Amino acid sequence: MDRSPSPERTFPRGLDDISKHFGLFQAISAIKGPLSLRRALGVSQPGMARLLAHYLGGHLYTAATLATWERTERHVALPDRYAMRAKARTAYYLLLADVVELAGEGRLRLRMRMGPRVWRFALERDCAVCQRPFRLRRSNAARCWRCVRAGRR
Repeated sequence: MDRSPSPERTFPRGLDDISKHFGLFQAISAIKGPLSLRRALGVSQPGMARLLAHYLGGHLYTAATLATWERTERHVALPDRYAMRAKARTAYYLLLADVVELAGEGRLRLRMRMGPRVWRFALERDCAVCQRPFRLRRSNAARCWRCVRAGRR
């Protein structure tokens, strides 16, 4: 999912405050599922439900539903009927992508692989020299590995 920033896009209320204290590099590598994402954002289950409702067209999940989804991260098997659907995973992704956009001041993007059990996220940005996207391995990286290897500045 590639989303380009648009000036007319709205963010959920409170997301700006979350992005100010969000530690990008430490938090992104630690997020493995819905529980670690909620803890990284520092919000309660009802607060997370309100944030997700913004991306779900107003559909509000209950705190109990979120708690059920968070059980998988604690290695508790769930029956298929309680599993998180793709629509909810997309809402989680969009929420985190907006937090990264706000915290990275528009310079960073979120790359993701979100399976039903494990989520993996990485940050990427455009190279300052060749303008191609590359995955960040250090917080202060501005050039991609191709430009670093070629010695381009």
